[in-house]
Amino acid sequence: MGFAEEDLPHLFERFYRGKNAKDSGIGIGLALAKAIIESQNGTIKAENLAEGGACFDIRLYTK
Repeated sequence: MGFAEEDLPHLFERFYRGKNAKDSGIGIGLALAKAIIESQNGTIKAENLAEGGACFDIRLYTK
């Protein structure tokens, strides 16, 4: 299904819960993932695929 377009700019904000979020989440998972990846000199981004579904691009770099 992918992400709602209005959610994309906010996905990595702490406590942000998207339009299709499950009731059990509190909105820290993607913010935590971003913090960990960036602390390791990496990047993470999310987008919707043209054919449907979500895609995460995670890149880790050597120093």
